Amino acid sequence: MLRAGAPTGDLPRAGEVHTGTTIMAVEFDGGVVMGSDSRVSAGIELEEPPLVLAAANVVRNISYKYREDLSAHLMVAGWDQREGGQVYGTLGGMLTRQPFAIGGSGSTFIYGYVDAAYKPGMSPEECRRFTTDGNQPSGRVPGEGFETWEGSRL
Repeated sequence: MLRAGAPTGDLPRAGEVHTGTTIMAVEFDGGVVMGSDSRVSAGIELEEPPLVLAAANVVRNISYKYREDLSAHLMVAGWDQREGGQVYGTLGGMLTRQPFAIGGSGSTFIYGYVDAAYKPGMSPEECRRFTTDGNQPSGRVPGEGFETWEGSRL
């Protein structure tokens, strides 16, 4: 039981529902937008950025190697000089390029939103709104990564 005035951390307030972590990535002509709620963060710094497909193949190999124990849809998204903005998903070692992907425990709550809101050929601003609005049900602050040929902007 919580005491009055005790910190509540990530516990929902009365009537408030937290739906879990949600991550999203969507391609646009010239780049990709990646969105998540504030609970998600990861990063790596390399001297030379790998091709997105090369990174996706590394993830695919891990997914295949551990397919008996790992039941997860993993996604890789980014921009490179060869293909521009790209979004890939893996499941059981299969790799597919997709115009967008969603994941995380909160993603089950936004399928209806994604079906209604996604449309091919969205502008960068429409993609940003798509990922920001899709992360609202998490109850946390949305975060965003934005990659184009001009570079990353977080």
